[in-house]
Amino acid sequence: MFEVIPIHAQFAEEDEPAFTVTGAAGNRLRLSVIHENKLVWQGTKEADDHGTVHLDGLGLPAHSGYLLRAADEKGARARTAFDIASGQVRYGFLSDFEQDDGRDNAPLEWLNRLHINYVQFYDWAYLHDRLVGPVDDYTDMMGKRISKRTIRTLIEACHTHGMNAMAYGAIYGSSNGYADKHPDYRLYDSKGKPIPFADLLSIMNVDRGCGWHDHILGEYQKALDFGFDGIHMDTYGFPTEANDSQGCRLDLARNCRELVDDAKVGLRTPAGAPKLIFNNVKNWPVDHLATAHQDALYIEVWDPYSTYADILGLIEHARSISDLPVILAAYLPQFEQGGSEQAYNALAILTAIITVAGATHLINGQNHGLLTQAYYSRYFTADGEHAGQIVSYYDYITYLSGLWADRRLRTIPLAVERQDGDNLIEATGLLSDLPEPGKIWIRARRDDDRIFLNFVNLTGSQDPKWTHGQKVCDTEPFTLLVRTDGPVSSVTFSTPDGGKGIEIKNLDASSQTRGGTVYTRLRVPSLHVWGSVIIHL
Repeated sequence: MFEVIPIHAQFAEEDEPAFTVTGAAGNRLRLSVIHENKLVWQGTKEADDHGTVHLDGLGLPAHSGYLLRAADEKGARARTAFDIASGQVRYGFLSDFEQDDGRDNAPLEWLNRLHINYVQFYDWAYLHDRLVGPVDDYTDMMGKRISKRTIRTLIEACHTHGMNAMAYGAIYGSSNGYADKHPDYRLYDSKGKPIPFADLLSIMNVDRGCGWHDHILGEYQKALDFGFDGIHMDTYGFPTEANDSQGCRLDLARNCRELVDDAKVGLRTPAGAPKLIFNNVKNWPVDHLATAHQDALYIEVWDPYSTYADILGLIEHARSISDLPVILAAYLPQFEQGGSEQAYNALAILTAIITVAGATHLINGQNHGLLTQAYYSRYFTADGEHAGQIVSYYDYITYLSGLWADRRLRTIPLAVERQDGDNLIEATGLLSDLPEPGKIWIRARRDDDRIFLNFVNLTGSQDPKWTHGQKVCDTEPFTLLVRTDGPVSSVTFSTPDGGKGIEIKNLDASSQTRGGTVYTRLRVPSLHVWGSVIIHL
């Protein structure tokens, strides 16, 4: 099978993009580079003796994504996406660390194929209060076997692919034995009783005045010294109110913010300050962490945020209070019953909505893994056919990575079935500016040079809950009038749903003037789940 795959999940600004070529007839490839649906370079390159082709000397601008199309000497075709320092954080996971798990590099090859550039090593530690253990092989409290040698191998593989290796480290989880020896480090409820976590762990006090604060930072430093690039600072979503060992009420939100900031300032890796991601479970305490010194604003989604509209609201709120990239950890329990078509539909719809709203989705991990719950080691494995569709979606997310969260693009309100108005006029009652069942969700944004329209098809859905399986019904083509205030240079449609990777086509468009305002009329093709229109002004 002819494939062209980026050697890095995300290229740094100073990198020349390079790609691993497999299955090609001959070393000479015809290549095309596409940016925002426009061809920006076309030519030929030869793969070297290692099967690597280099896009050197092209001077491709950074902070954006690209689509690469390739053809070999017999006309076979392949395509992939890549981005150059786009700023997008695409988060994935690893959770299998037995002796043989990292031997063939397969877990990282899959994540690299999805352009995952931050990788959470989940439940890798010796103990929650002693992250790096004294032995090479051990069994954790859940009975999972772990090899430190495998962890090192996987960290090195992350670095080979330009990924950040993130060590899972709960901020306040401790073994009960350690907590018993340090009762003054614990958190207490209003009745003076220590707060446990499911009888497995004890919850500790991260306040700067408590010894646990410095202890856990010290453990984080040991993880960084082991080779990790950063820490995934987990919480369990509770408590939001607690007392210290003296019965004094704590400001836990402030304590969490201070712990993150102290970690960024006080901890070190060979490259400098560590990468940090803090878990805002159920969106708490997101307002306090919005400007903390971390790499992304990460929200683990649970009830009461149960609908697609709630997902949109979470992202819009996060983006309104922070300039950080936004990540949603939204797990899909549908897959606990197996890989039904409705479960895969739900995955596609949810990932599309999260992306279009300007965030990214933590859901993918090793071995085609999909998260179904908060204990990552019990992931579901996608089958080969649907794994191909996941690749297409993540190529699409990466290809347009410069657009999804671009703050220069302002939102255009939807004017429903009006014959005049300042913004966008639509010609079908199926369009909605909210992701709701029975509708096509439209998100329209623009700057001085572009109008970016996205559509997520929920017409087959009868259920607003993202944790439920979904039906998909393809739409009929429909016509839009879009206010452009003048002529346009191009109108293109793209989708990851074509079955052969990303499809791009030019759309017929005509100009129309109403009341002195210039509109562009265009016809949107049939949608399966997700499609986009880029209008270059």
